[in-house]
Amino acid sequence: MLSGFRLDLSGGTRLELDAEVWGATLAPASWVMGAVTQANLVWRNDGKVPRPVMDLAGEDMAGATGNAAVDAAREALARGLDALPDAALDDGSRKALKAVIAALPQGRGKLTLTFQSKDGIGAARIAILSLSGDPLSPQGLATILDGATITASWQPGLAP
Repeated sequence: MLSGFRLDLSGGTRLELDAEVWGATLAPASWVMGAVTQANLVWRNDGKVPRPVMDLAGEDMAGATGNAAVDAAREALARGLDALPDAALDDGSRKALKAVIAALPQGRGKLTLTFQSKDGIGAARIAILSLSGDPLSPQGLATILDGATITASWQPGLAP
């Protein structure tokens, strides 16, 4: 169990994570066999940190700079969201994530994500999937997220 992980960045951005990992211990060799069965992530976005990250991602993916790089990163996030299977993500959560993506990079707010999976997702399962033709395709994501649920909520504005 990972409990109480918290990363505070300048300006007010904060990440908080709690997770249950089945089969892993503190020994690094066990991490390959471990699988995340539950995770709760809270991201309080101050509206400053995503911009440089999206600039770099958009430049890397599309060779774009400035606003075009941000747009490319936003479009990639939207495609990734669209590829997530309906069985893993309910309509309300999908709408919340679309709102987050639309608000980036300046949108302030609080995103809460919860992940649950009876079988868990671990490095071994991801490695096998990565050997497939297109692991981030809807079929690839459906395979890795089979039996998993993701819920999301977004509170725009100054993060409480």
